[in-house]
Amino acid sequence: MGRPSFDRARSLLEAQGTRIADWQDGGPFGSWYITLGADPPLRLVWDGRDKWLRVDWQTDKTHPLAPDFRIWESLWVCKRPANPDQALDAAIVELNAGPSASDGADGERVG
Repeated sequence: MGRPSFDRARSLLEAQGTRIADWQDGGPFGSWYITLGADPPLRLVWDGRDKWLRVDWQTDKTHPLAPDFRIWESLWVCKRPANPDQALDAAIVELNAGPSASDGADGERVG
């Protein structure tokens, strides 16, 4: 799930009219993320080291040592996806559903 998956995720999100607030690719181990301009902010994350695809949301909680830093928590996690395209499609469904959704296919709802 390297650059082609990142490009596919951005294209799918942009095609549905989703506002992308921030993104980064080319991180350590091929990691990347896309942050959506939602309320609360949502983020699609590929952790290239652990091979996890996650949907995170930004909470109102702050870090005790950095009160301006709001903590991200995972809503949905797919560990080492067997079918990256299918996992990416499921993650986008979870992004669209936000923090109140039910379990998604190929991944585990954790929120």
